[in-house]
Amino acid sequence: MKHSTLFLALLFLCLMGVPTQAQQTSVNAADYSSNLAPGALASAFGIDLAATTEQAIALPLPTQLAGTRVWVNGQAAPLLYVSASQINYQVPEGTAIGEAEVIVERRNGNRTHETIQVKSAGFAAFSFDATGSGTGAILDGRTFKQGPHEIQTERGEATILALFGTGLGEASSRDLVSKRVRVFVGGLEAKVHYAGPQGQFVGLEQINFELPSNVANHGTLPVMVKIDDQPTNSVTVDVVTTETASLSVAVEESFTSSTEAAALRVSPFADIDTLKVTLRTVNLVTDQGVEVAVLSSPLTVDLLAPEAVAKLVKRFSIKPGTYLALTAEISDVMAAYKGQAVAMKLANKTVKQTLRTPLKLEKETTVGISFAFDVRASVKKQPDGYVFDPVMLLNVLAPSVPPQPIQKFDGKIAGLDAATKQLKVIKGEGTNASTIVVDASKARILTQQGRPADFGALKEGDKIEVTGLLNSKGVVEAVVIILGGTPPPPPRPVIVTGAINSINLAGQTFELNVESLTGVNTLVPVRKMTIKWDDRTKFSDDLRGTITPDKLLVGQRLTASLASFAELSLATSIVVINPHVRGTVTDIKGLPDSFVVNDVSDPRIAAPVRLITVKLSANTKIKSVWGGELKPSDITLGSQVDAVGTLTGNEMAAAYVFVIGAEIKGVTSNVDVTARTFVVTDDKGTKIKVAASDRTTIMLMPLSGEVVILGFRVVKPDEFIKLVANKPYTVAVFGVRDSSGVLQAITIRAEEKK
Repeated sequence: MKHSTLFLALLFLCLMGVPTQAQQTSVNAADYSSNLAPGALASAFGIDLAATTEQAIALPLPTQLAGTRVWVNGQAAPLLYVSASQINYQVPEGTAIGEAEVIVERRNGNRTHETIQVKSAGFAAFSFDATGSGTGAILDGRTFKQGPHEIQTERGEATILALFGTGLGEASSRDLVSKRVRVFVGGLEAKVHYAGPQGQFVGLEQINFELPSNVANHGTLPVMVKIDDQPTNSVTVDVVTTETASLSVAVEESFTSSTEAAALRVSPFADIDTLKVTLRTVNLVTDQGVEVAVLSSPLTVDLLAPEAVAKLVKRFSIKPGTYLALTAEISDVMAAYKGQAVAMKLANKTVKQTLRTPLKLEKETTVGISFAFDVRASVKKQPDGYVFDPVMLLNVLAPSVPPQPIQKFDGKIAGLDAATKQLKVIKGEGTNASTIVVDASKARILTQQGRPADFGALKEGDKIEVTGLLNSKGVVEAVVIILGGTPPPPPRPVIVTGAINSINLAGQTFELNVESLTGVNTLVPVRKMTIKWDDRTKFSDDLRGTITPDKLLVGQRLTASLASFAELSLATSIVVINPHVRGTVTDIKGLPDSFVVNDVSDPRIAAPVRLITVKLSANTKIKSVWGGELKPSDITLGSQVDAVGTLTGNEMAAAYVFVIGAEIKGVTSNVDVTARTFVVTDDKGTKIKVAASDRTTIMLMPLSGEVVILGFRVVKPDEFIKLVANKPYTVAVFGVRDSSGVLQAITIRAEEKK
């Protein structure tokens, strides 16, 4: 079953960016955290990561896009997308746990590297706003619809939800029930049906779980996945509410004297002047024990800073009822003195406080309520550092105003304070000018070329570009500051494609019959161009690699990158494009001497397809995409091939034939449980041996009456082999033949033979 809408949404999430960085930084594509595991989708951010923007369009995923490769511990990573500032890739399956070196290699030979930590499980859930918090990428497991969700289906069955993320690693399971993965909805544990590969999209994983009946009619609820009891990022899900009350929630400073705990506004310790606490979630708790999300995005508060006013204003609908308590999860606590870290341990990550006055909301009642709190603590000094034991104090205050969203603007520095690292920036000119206070203490400062700089590089009068978050005091907390303002756009490359009309080797020029020209604004169509090369021009062949200029031939097609567009243009690189025939094998009657391909590869052909006869000779090399040597008999009807050679009309004399894969359909027999092989006999009686491996995705159609989750269940190879050993199954297998003629299965779709 296809999930095109889901795939597009999740692909969009993966392509969302964060501020550009001078060196590459790889993070989990779902929540931008450092949690990475074998098989996880990762995003690398940086500068000049690729020459152009390109994305993968077919499986298996390529390991090179736009001349860029990513190596993880020396293994080429599958690539989904590359651009100058971002690469989306998959951490290769089988990557060892621990430190791993990630190298980004460009076409020009430049390399950058970083070190990441690969965990046995580093799961993170996707969210629809691409932050890894807020509304989770969660769909109804039967209808694939987004929320709000009913607790039961029209048949009275429990609602099954599918949560999508990446990074299950060794916690991934193709069994219907995973013992290592737990899901909590509104603080109540949900029954997990499946936790493993999504089955159609590389690196995407799926957790299917039941909505607990007790969360009915409660609106927005936190969803927390725990792997081996370790929590991952928290997202939310919306449950249908028939009776609602509108609630306005504001989280802001509330400093009051109290006997419950000593306020740490003034530090009693001589070696602590900064104490920061990160709240990961804040939830209201009903008299039935259900948690309702108030804060679902992380919020950091410096308890000792005089300007530490943490605000969050949000309107949402919740079920009328009685709310007795507030819970919070603290993910981190950090202490420092004069900028140097001080050891501080967190005694408890979770806090629960009973409301002094229960909050009662009635049907059809609109209320404006602000929950203001301080996070305070008992702080004790020990020989190896401090221990922080948090307490949350709650009061009811007046409603407040929502903060502004992320700010991004150009301006000039009108003043700066090196001690506090604050700037006064004038935005706009004349009557439209305004002065904005910018906190640069946490900002990454970069030059226009992407090189890192420090606060000392900022001077009054400098033009800068600021990206940051406006806090409740009207101060922009900068994330990135670029010296000189918005960087100028990179020069647009001039790319020309065409066929060689004539060559002058002595003069180092050739005339090109132009098929396409990009990067130039001209109203006059360009039919011919004279291209020049010099000693710095790089020559290559898309099949054989580096070549010399004397290998150029009249009639060859090529693509040239030009330093500029002129009457005599100098090429920086020239790539010879060999004729390719890519498509599906439709006729094999001429084997071993020839076969016919339904070709879709030549951009010059107006028609979508045409039939090409591919002729083989004793010198033709036939290979699988895995590098194995094949014979003409390994080319079968339905095989996907890429043939390279000399094309004349509708015939190609092939130098190379790459067999990408083939699909066979038939009935299983002759099962070898130990070797995990079986034979498929098609409707013409042809028998083909198939081998399954741990990387084979096997989708088994359910029997009548069996609970169906997303239309099928995914099973492990060993389980499937035992099934087909007992009775025949009808299968559709897609895979690649190896040198012995065995079809190494990539995917198998199967159902019990009727």
